[in-house]
This record gives sequence, structure tokens and C-alpha cells, in this order.
Amino acid sequence: MNAGQIWGSPDTVCVPRETLEHFVSACVDVHRTLFPPDAGPATLTAVVDDRHRARLDAYLEEVAARGGRIVDCGGGTASSGRRRTLRLVIESPLDSRIAREEIFGPLLQVESYADIDQVIGRINNGPQPLASYYFGTDRREEQQVLEYTLSGGIAINDVLIQVAAHDAPFGGVGGSGMGVYHGREGFEEFCHRHTVYRSD
Repeated sequence: MNAGQIWGSPDTVCVPRETLEHFVSACVDVHRTLFPPDAGPATLTAVVDDRHRARLDAYLEEVAARGGRIVDCGGGTASSGRRRTLRLVIESPLDSRIAREEIFGPLLQVESYADIDQVIGRINNGPQPLASYYFGTDRREEQQVLEYTLSGGIAINDVLIQVAAHDAPFGGVGGSGMGVYHGREGFEEFCHRHTVYRSD
């Protein structure tokens, strides 16, 4: 959505190791269904803000130089100027820039894991995200993610929908921001309650 240039857009998808290739293949198939290769480059590619274009290219160059795998979901459609196709960056090194910074563009990291505790550890070892997403039907695992990670907000089996709930608080925590807005909580956030003491 909007070429990943939305606050709560996913930067990284963690998938069970045994389903990694299936996930990558499914992403490519869905992208090509939504944006058919014969529709032309203007439809196949996303417009990227000029401020972010050079940074996104630098991410890809670093990953490629370090032997990383990049999958072009646009079927090799040429990217030029401000237009970029969605690219999956598979198993990027954890110390690479793309793994440490907010992407804010049409790049999606895909990491595999053997155990959900690895994912929880990865989340907790980085800056608190503005948003987290859990996809699955395992309620016990879902509860682990909810209890042992901290983010500004979370959606289960959906993406970005928590931002659209205007009567529920939305905001960051730690490095992703402080405070909330929307609903009653937003009203209270921007009000200042203060004490007036008079001694006569």
C-alpha cells in the first residue's frame, strides 16, 4: 500500500523455515496477479519519494554485495526514475542497514525462523516498532507474541487496520514515538492537567 510509504507498513516478515520458499513464491504470484506483467511499467511499479530512492538503492546494493538474495516481484520490469517494483530481500544480514533502519519503501525483508522465540528475541533486541502483525491460528503462539513483545499497536491476521480504528488509541512506544491519538485517549493526551495550589 502506497509503496510501503506508510508509518505502519511491514518492513520484515518472519516465516517458519519450512515455508520460506512457499511464502516467496506466493508473494510473487499474488503481486503478478494484482499487477499483471502486460499492464505496463506505470502499473507494475510504485512511485517512490525522491528522498528515499537513493537510500533504497543503497540497501539493495549492500545486500547484493554481501551475497544476499533479492527477488523482484514485478517479473524483472525495469525500474527507472521514481518507479520501483516490489522486491523481497531474503535473509538479509542482521547488521545490514536494511535490517536496522525503517525501510519506508517497496522493499520487504523475509526472514525464516525455527522457533517463535527467535522472532520474539529479534523484536525485543531492536527498537520498539510502531506496529506489529501476527498471522496464524495458534492461539498459544499468538498469546506469546502479545505478552512478550512491545509495539505501538498490533493487528492479528490483518495489516494496518488498527490505525483505522479511530475510537481506539494509536501511537508509538520508545523509539517509535510517545503518546497516543484517536478517541478519548487522544483527547486526554493533548490536554494538560495541572495543579493550581493557593496558599492564603
